[in-house]
Amino acid sequence: MARSRNKTTLLRPRISSKDLGCFFLLLLIPLTGYSQEEIDNQLWLDYNLRYDLTDRSSIGGDAGIRGAFTNYDWNQIVFRPQYMYRARTTFGMNAGAGYFGTFFEDTLNLHEFRPNFDLLFRFPDNEYIAFFYRLRLEPRFFFYEQGSNDQNLRVRYLIGVESPDIFIGGQKRPIYFQAFWEGFNTLFEESAAEVFVNQTRITFIFAHRVSRYFRYEFNFVLQRSRLFSESGLQTGQQLFRFRFFHRVFQRQATEVPVD
Repeated sequence: MARSRNKTTLLRPRISSKDLGCFFLLLLIPLTGYSQEEIDNQLWLDYNLRYDLTDRSSIGGDAGIRGAFTNYDWNQIVFRPQYMYRARTTFGMNAGAGYFGTFFEDTLNLHEFRPNFDLLFRFPDNEYIAFFYRLRLEPRFFFYEQGSNDQNLRVRYLIGVESPDIFIGGQKRPIYFQAFWEGFNTLFEESAAEVFVNQTRITFIFAHRVSRYFRYEFNFVLQRSRLFSESGLQTGQQLFRFRFFHRVFQRQATEVPVD
C-alpha cells in the first residue's frame, strides 16, 4: 500500500504528536482481547507485479501461497490480477478479480472467485506523515467440490498511516513503516459457509525500497475471525506475511496505495 513520497504535495497540514498517538492507541485497543483466545499462526508469501500503462493507469496483480503452521491442516493459493487508476495524488481506483483455492487435509476443498472494486484515498500527506484509506466491495462466489455453491457480498474499510522514507547509509535505499486497521462486514452472511469469517485486522509493516523498481515488506498481522459464520466460534490469527513488489516499467514517480 505504499508509494514514494514526494517533497512537494498538494496538502501539507501539520499532524500533531497527540493526533498520531491517538491513532496508534486506537490500533492497540482491539488487541486486548487476543490474549484470551487461542491463536492460530499462519504464513503468507506473495509476489506483486505492476506495469504502468500511462502516468495514471497500471495493470498487475499478485500471486501467493498461504497456510497455517501451528496446526497444519490447510493451505491456500491466490491469484489476483488488477487494473489500477490514479486520478490524482489523493485519489485512485482499483478493479480486479481473484481466485482463492483452499485445500484441506481432512475435508473437501473450496474454490472461491472474488472480484473487487476499490476506492482509495490518501490525505493528509506531507513530509512528516501520511494517512491512507480504502473502501473495497467484494462479491464472493464459493464453489465446493461437493454440495451446493454459494455467494455473498463483503464490504471492507481500511484506515492506515505511513511514515516518511528513512535513509540509513545512503539516499537510494530507504526504509519506511506502515500500520493500518481494517474492518469487514459480510452481507447475506447466512447464505455461504467459509472457514474464517474475518471481523477485524490490524497490520504493522516494515518495508525496504531496494531500488526504484523493487521493494519488499514484512507484515505482522493480528486478525480476529469467527469460524464458518458470523455467529461461530471466535478465534484469533497471527499472520506473518512476506511481500515482494516488482515494477517492470515505471512512468510515474508516485503510486496510490494498492493491496
